[in-house]
Amino acid sequence: MTPEEYQIKRRIEVEQRARGKHSRLINIPPELLIEVESHKNEKNRVYEQFSITTKKTPDFIATDGSERCGNSLMFIEVNEPQGGLMKAYGIDEQLRNAAKNAPLSNGMDGNYSRVILNPPQSPINGEITNKIKNTYKKYSFNRCSGQEPSLNTGLLYCMGDSRHETIEQDNNLVSMSHAQFFALLGEACLTLSGRKKGFPELHSCKKKVFAIDFCEEFKFMGFVAFIGGDSAIGYNYIVANKRFLRAKANFVAKKIAKLAGTKGKLEC
Repeated sequence: MTPEEYQIKRRIEVEQRARGKHSRLINIPPELLIEVESHKNEKNRVYEQFSITTKKTPDFIATDGSERCGNSLMFIEVNEPQGGLMKAYGIDEQLRNAAKNAPLSNGMDGNYSRVILNPPQSPINGEITNKIKNTYKKYSFNRCSGQEPSLNTGLLYCMGDSRHETIEQDNNLVSMSHAQFFALLGEACLTLSGRKKGFPELHSCKKKVFAIDFCEEFKFMGFVAFIGGDSAIGYNYIVANKRFLRAKANFVAKKIAKLAGTKGKLEC
């Protein structure tokens, strides 16, 4: 299998996993998440029905038939944190060194190593959150001719259920995708909140909807969800824009608003 064939196979696997997990996460039938990126005929049907004029194509469009215009459809993009950025910035070597067994130490005597996954002022922070910015620009604006920006744009980060990028040290595997996932959580929350909310606040909402006011730069973004896999299984979060929840412009917004209001658990 060529690298290109592997990437296509991996993308399809992750999108299928994300579809199933996200539907369970917010309690909607998976068939309401239409795969338009992989199915050209479905894309053409939906785009024609709702007079969508953009040439951009999300991975999924969520629709239950109640929508009346293209802006009220939920466009959802999928991304898998694979750990490549951890290698590109040398974090893998730092983790490899940190994982070496310290002689005569159990880690309780102060003899331990600390690794910062996304150092302040490092370019890695911007690269980690580029997917949010790109998704926002592609799907919240110019979706349909003559219509205002749409709040109904979502991004779903979904880790694979098997280790993708790993390093091995002293017979222990360290998952780079796990490392990148947790670096992403904190930086994404800071980015969406205008640096007002970070990982401590987000972590307190594990398996819950974290409703905040998105900053001006992302005021038309609906939500960003995080689904952990493998070593991060059970680390599920939805960071939702309060403006999106108040608008309740489609069934996805209503579902997430209900979960936020009842403090329902996000299980998938």
